[in-house]
Amino acid sequence: MPTVRTNDIETYYVRRGDGPAVVFVHAAIVDYSNWLPQLEALSDGYTTIAYDIRGHGRTGGSPRDTYSIDLFADDLETFVDALELEKPVIVGISTGGCIAQVYAARRPESISGLVLADTFTAAVLDWRDRVQFAALKATIPPARFVGYERVETVKNWLHERFDRAPAATTRTSNSSGRVPRRWGPTSSPR
Repeated sequence: MPTVRTNDIETYYVRRGDGPAVVFVHAAIVDYSNWLPQLEALSDGYTTIAYDIRGHGRTGGSPRDTYSIDLFADDLETFVDALELEKPVIVGISTGGCIAQVYAARRPESISGLVLADTFTAAVLDWRDRVQFAALKATIPPARFVGYERVETVKNWLHERFDRAPAATTRTSNSSGRVPRRWGPTSSPR
C-alpha cells in the first residue's frame, strides 16, 4: 500500500504510467478510486496519480478538530513535494477542485496546468453554500456506515432525477470573478 507522509498523516495514493505528472484530487465523501478510469486512460503518456485526501478512504483521519480547504491544500503541497513531482497538472472535482484552486493560487509557478470540474471557490459562501456544506458534513457518518458505493449509487439516482428537467438558467463568470454555475429547475441565480 503506497503512502507518503503529508504533514501529520500518512496519505494513500496510486500511481500509473510514465511521463509528465497529472495529480487528481477527488471530491468529498468519495476516495481516489473515483479517478481510476482517468488514471488508466492517461497512463500511456503521463504519470497519473490519485490520492485519498485527509479523512477519506485509506488515508483516514487525524486528531484535528476541524478540516479546512487550506489544510487540504497544505496536504496537497506536501504530497507533491514528497513525490518530487515537477510542475504537475492538478485536476480537481468539486471539493477537490477547490483544494486545487487554493494550491494553484499559492504556487502558480509550480504547476503546468489546472483542470477544474463542477467546483466552487473557497472564499465567498452565501447561505445556500453553507447549507450545502452542512448537509454534506452530515452525510459523512452514514456514508462511512453504509459504504461509499451505496452513497454514490443514491447520488447518481438523484442526479438522474433532477437532470431530466431542463436547466432554468446558465450563467457565466461575471465581473466579480465567480465561477460559472449551472442552475437547475428549482434553484435561482444568486
